[in-house]
Amino acid sequence: MQATPSSEPTLQDLANKLQDLANKLDALSAKFEELAKEQKQSQQWQEKSQQWQDRTWDVVKWVGGISAGLAISASIALVGIVLKFATGN
Repeated sequence: MQATPSSEPTLQDLANKLQDLANKLDALSAKFEELAKEQKQSQQWQEKSQQWQDRTWDVVKWVGGISAGLAISASIALVGIVLKFATGN
């Protein structure tokens, strides 16, 4: 049995399908490149965010340390004042 010419794809049909696949592959490649750029930008934003969080915690630690130091100094001064008045001097 011999296939009829209308049922077999022609070389032009195959070339068209191959060109369509090439175009789709190019589109996918472009989308992957765009996705890679977006991922890189997202990573940069995340790194900047982490830096700001680290700086914020550094400030919180400094303020906490200074506040604790001032509280201890005030407590010592208050104890000194109370002792001074208690001794009657």
